[in-house]
Amino acid sequence: MSQRQLWVVNPDLVYGLGQDEVAMFTELCRTWSERLSRNSIRLTYYRSRNRLDDLGISIKTVEAHRASIMDKTNSGTVADLMRVVLGAQTETKQDY
Repeated sequence: MSQRQLWVVNPDLVYGLGQDEVAMFTELCRTWSERLSRNSIRLTYYRSRNRLDDLGISIKTVEAHRASIMDKTNSGTVADLMRVVLGAQTETKQDY
């Protein structure tokens, strides 16, 4: 399985790091690139959560609504719920 490399670290361009630190920095960049999509999702979640706080909406309220929708759509996981939502969007586009 080939792995796409998002970060390329040229030790000559990393100023202020010793040779032992360059290896650690390179490993950190590799790990971050592998987890980039997961970290982006987490960042979006926490930003949304902060916005909810700003609007005075409790995260418990959001979780209760999510659980209610999951029950109504018979979705066991959030991934199942997304499949239902994406399937509904596809059906709507086909109607036009």
